[in-house]
Amino acid sequence: MKKQYDFRSGRRGAVLRAPSGKTRITIRIDDDVLQWFQYHLGAAAARTGDKDPARKALAFAAGSPSTFMGKDKATRMLAELR
Repeated sequence: MKKQYDFRSGRRGAVLRAPSGKTRITIRIDDDVLQWFQYHLGAAAARTGDKDPARKALAFAAGSPSTFMGKDKATRMLAELR
């Protein structure tokens, strides 16, 4: 490790920028809601290998499931969540 680093050319903000059409945010949610997502959607992700089931669940709740997964898959996901 160096004794001193030069940050004059450094930039503020996230190291990796969000892809076009996406916005990086931070949210606070209740512990019980987080536990529900981890339990239910974590198991779904383990079964399907999906890396972002929470995003898809939120899109579904917003009324746009087919935007992210197609109508048939959205219908199956809703059935699994019931």
